Amino acid sequence: MGKLLEKSAVAIGQFIVRVQEASKSIGLAHYDAAKKDRTNRDWRTVLTSADSAILNDLDTLLARSRATIRNDGYAASAQAGYQRYVVGSGITARASARHPESGEMLDGFNQKVDLLWDDWSNTPEFCDVERTKTLAEKQRLWMNELFAAGGLFIIENYRQRDKSVGLILQEVEYEQADTTKIEHEGRQVRGGIEIDEYGAPIAYHLNTIKHPLNDWSTQSSRIEASRVIHLFRQDRIRQKRGVPWMSAILPSIRNLAMYETYTQLKARNEAAYTGFVEQEQPGNAFTPLQIAKTVGAATPSGESDSTNELQVRIEPGLFPFLKPGQRVTFPPPQTPNTQYPPFVLEQLKRIAAGTGLDLATMVRWYADGNFSSQRQAKLEIYAETDPIQQIYFINKTMRRIRRRFIEQCILEGRLEASGYFENERWRNAYLRTNWKGPPKPSIDRAKDAAGTKLLMSMGLLSPQDWANEQGLEIRDIYAEIAEARQMRKDFGIDDLIDPTFGKVDPREPRPDKKHPGDNGDDNWDLSRLITEPVLSDSIFSQGVR
Repeated sequence: MGKLLEKSAVAIGQFIVRVQEASKSIGLAHYDAAKKDRTNRDWRTVLTSADSAILNDLDTLLARSRATIRNDGYAASAQAGYQRYVVGSGITARASARHPESGEMLDGFNQKVDLLWDDWSNTPEFCDVERTKTLAEKQRLWMNELFAAGGLFIIENYRQRDKSVGLILQEVEYEQADTTKIEHEGRQVRGGIEIDEYGAPIAYHLNTIKHPLNDWSTQSSRIEASRVIHLFRQDRIRQKRGVPWMSAILPSIRNLAMYETYTQLKARNEAAYTGFVEQEQPGNAFTPLQIAKTVGAATPSGESDSTNELQVRIEPGLFPFLKPGQRVTFPPPQTPNTQYPPFVLEQLKRIAAGTGLDLATMVRWYADGNFSSQRQAKLEIYAETDPIQQIYFINKTMRRIRRRFIEQCILEGRLEASGYFENERWRNAYLRTNWKGPPKPSIDRAKDAAGTKLLMSMGLLSPQDWANEQGLEIRDIYAEIAEARQMRKDFGIDDLIDPTFGKVDPREPRPDKKHPGDNGDDNWDLSRLITEPVLSDSIFSQGVR
């Protein structure tokens, strides 16, 4: 019986050991980031939805973000960097409508749309409810708000008028949302956004007339979602409001600003003392008041005695005589020390990474690095800013505004587009548009030109696409070339112009070919494209087909 109990006890002990070992192995398989021990006991987090995490702190984030941009040069530079790369001098549009069946360009329609659009977008009284901004200026404002506040609301209004289409845009910032309303007709309202059971916005409750931070507003306006463009970057599912883009690094920016301020204060305090007079012999230094005044020294109280400190004001080129046993020492400045520049640099790298920009762009310093590193930095910036331009500004915002503009032009009788409302294929054909953002400056123009020539020779790039990338209008380029030819003839200087601009290079294909590159001959370049006649008197006179 005793042996049986002993064996049972051993078996139980072995089982307990195996269970403990299994528990240890299981524990080792857990995420270290989820461990809760004495090393991370103060790391306290809670689960929360996207809206709960944002709406509870949004007022504080907005206030701190806007204050940081107002007062901190690095934050203001980061905001300006996005403005330059995403918007630049404005994202513009050129109509490229084609016949949905034949593919032929609808030149008359395109010309009319562009004329109406240019007039509307470049006249503040037409496109801006405040009558102060062109469409390009509004785009720059949108980017500033997107960076500083995390988003904004753009309302499409209609105002009937004779001189232009009735579409007019109004910006509303996040602080104007009615956050006091939590429901409307049984539907939930989050941060001023009325949503359905799936989280889709139905309407927006905004203070459009009075700003709640300026005037007391008792009633907000309910605006249908079909009239509102909510421009923001969504990072989580069911997220309804954006957050300032510097949220993750706002503490770092503030800490760096405080460090620099205190370092400067310390340096100023050290600089306040030019030098010290040391007493080499024991005893109190005593200088009669009259002698002190003669040599330019005085005590703080104006009375010479052995208890008051002696102050000497040193002017350039003058130095007082010292008593025997006294000598002057000039302490070397200790602030800032050699650790100051590398510490600030490391902090700026962290801040630049948090803003999504490279360090050189944020601090406006391009002297460090070589050609390859600067080129890589530009590529990284474009990889960051191009999707913002394409997704948020062109696809989400400008295409919608352009469509509303064309539809209202048609309804007002300013534009003829048969079949627009009846046929989806025709509607899509009329809405075709070439969008162009700020042109990207060339780092190596010779290499870029060679690459452009190669792509065109392979049929992978058209002159229209190239002009779009440069922020130019191909029709304007051709028109100016035609005008230059005529001017040369008028002045009789045809024979003085570079043949690549005005004449056909003998090394190039013969001009009797239909198009450069036909018949298997791809020995041509962009200069041939711009020298062939492309304009005619009737190119802009064709009607909609």
